Amino acid sequence: MLVRLKFKKEGPIRFVGHLDMMRTFQKNFSRAGIPIAYSEGFNPHQIFSFASALAVGVTSESEYMDVKLTEDVAIDVLLEAINEKAPEGIVFLDGVEIMSKETSAMASVVAATYKIEILKPIITDDMVTAMMSQDTLIIRKKNKKGKINDFDLRPGIINIVLKEGNLIMTIANGSHFNVKPEMVLEKLLALNDLSYERGDYRFHRVEIYHEHNGLRPLLEVKLGL
Repeated sequence: MLVRLKFKKEGPIRFVGHLDMMRTFQKNFSRAGIPIAYSEGFNPHQIFSFASALAVGVTSESEYMDVKLTEDVAIDVLLEAINEKAPEGIVFLDGVEIMSKETSAMASVVAATYKIEILKPIITDDMVTAMMSQDTLIIRKKNKKGKINDFDLRPGIINIVLKEGNLIMTIANGSHFNVKPEMVLEKLLALNDLSYERGDYRFHRVEIYHEHNGLRPLLEVKLGL
């Protein structure tokens, strides 16, 4: 049985990095006693994967992971078991069984929506409108080989609005084209001769999407059982 689970991450655990989160979930699943599948070989490990790594310090209401089980378990029973043993700040919200030929959550991610809480109100609607009117938004970005190149953010910004004092942005996310919310925020500030101070903002991931007749949350799988 292959399942896709949705969970939220909030509170102090937002400061736990991706690799440590993987170890946390391994312990969570073991303690919950769910029939999770293990890989074969000399060093077997639990078979699960996250849709998209969440940056340290960022909270989220919509994280996803694919988990392989050795036997069928009702989704509500599964959620209850793992929530009972989950660390503080992690709550599993929903889940769905998926077909084995369904594209993995990690491989199917194309975009994500973020809410950025602005603690010092210096950003205006006019600033956002002016940035979105640009044909290109070039920044300097280091590639995987350590070389710094020009990178155009504009194709990766799907939408951005200022709402109730928060920046709400939907941006490209995934292996094909990846834009970080900090990049967009820093560019917005730089265009207005303002400096970026990380402590002036709180980042929160609202949703992660795949492409399925438009952008759809990852829990809306493409293939029916």
